[in-house]
Parts: sequence; structure tokens; C-alpha cells
Amino acid sequence: MRKKFKLTVFAIASILVLTACAGKEKAQTTAASESVAVTKSSETMVESLTEFDKKNESTKDIGELKGVADGNVYTNKALNIKFDAAANNMNLAGEEELSAIGQESPEGYMDMYAYDSAYTKIAMLGILNPEITDIKAYMEKTVEEQKKINEEYKVENAKLEITTTKLLGEDVPCIYNEVTSGDVTQYNIQAFIKSGDRIVNIVYVTTDANLAKTGMDMFTKAE
Repeated sequence: MRKKFKLTVFAIASILVLTACAGKEKAQTTAASESVAVTKSSETMVESLTEFDKKNESTKDIGELKGVADGNVYTNKALNIKFDAAANNMNLAGEEELSAIGQESPEGYMDMYAYDSAYTKIAMLGILNPEITDIKAYMEKTVEEQKKINEEYKVENAKLEITTTKLLGEDVPCIYNEVTSGDVTQYNIQAFIKSGDRIVNIVYVTTDANLAKTGMDMFTKAE
């Protein structure tokens, strides 16, 4: 069920669509095309990570940006961020689960991963590699890559844009991606903040339209 991690959420977000659609005997051709488009980057990402994992056995050095998990609560003092998974009816992945998912990728390091039992919502926090320093350029590149995938698979029921979202009471840049497959709509929100020279990517994915509007509220201030 869980795929290797990539900070750009389009690569792993298809988990929700595939889970929500599982068990349906009849799927329309259009819906199938849309699902393939969302998962295309996941297949490419897994291939690149297979080679990456062979060359990188140790954890990336993210220094003080690394948070701490205590039970179902993740706290990152450097970012002043807390995520209480239990309070949001979710499970916080422990070190063993994170390792199984794949914390490291060619683009960064996943420090937190939370999910609900039905995989209808996922929350993540990752730190991009030091060489990625321009949020705007990174967002534009990510969006263009996804647009090409949408065009290749003729995805029509998609909304993809660079906008802003509220995080810890402030407006921050984000990528909003909305894809409908059959009767399931998946909402992906990626928020970006900076801590020193490092870019932090905070992600929320859900199939619930209401939670799509408030999901970032699950992240609160640590102090």
C-alpha cells in the first residue's frame, strides 16, 4: 500500500484514489486514465529511489531541523510545529515504518508521516536538499512536470495551481492539486516554508472536500 517517499506529493498521492476506488467492479475509461496520470510520477520515482537507496545508506544530516516523535505526537522545535496524529484520528509512523516507507529521496528527507486507517488522509513533513533553495522555482518546476503528465494521459478533471494557504496563522506559498477519478476527488496541498537556508515541505492529502480546506490546521505551534 505505502510507496516510496517523494516530497512532491503527486508521486504518492495516488494511494488515496486507488484505495478509495478499490473494490469497484466497473471503472470508466476516463477515470482510469486519470488514475494512471496521477501514478505515473510514482512509478518513475520508485525507479530512481531504487538506485538512490543503493548509494545512500545513512540518514541525511538535517541537524536541528529533525523533529521528535513521542507516541502519536510529532514536535519540531526548530520549526515551532507540532502534529498530534491521535487528535486528528490518524496514526503517526514510527522509525520502523518510516524506514519501510523510505525516508530519503533524491529531493530530500521525510521527517514525519501520518495516515488514517482507511488512507483517506495523509500528512507529511519533509526537508528538501540543501541545493534546492528557491521555493518559487521549485514549485513552478513541480507544477510543469505534473502538467506534462496530465497532458500525456489526457486528464481533464484536474485543477493544478500555485497559490497560498494558511499555516500556523500565516499565508504561505503552496501547490494545490485536485484530481477526480470516477466519483472520488483527491485534494493535495503542499505548503512551503523556509528555515534558514533549507526549504521545508508540509503536505496534506485527502479525499474529503471539507478537510481539504482545513487540513493544514492540523499542524499547530509547538510553543
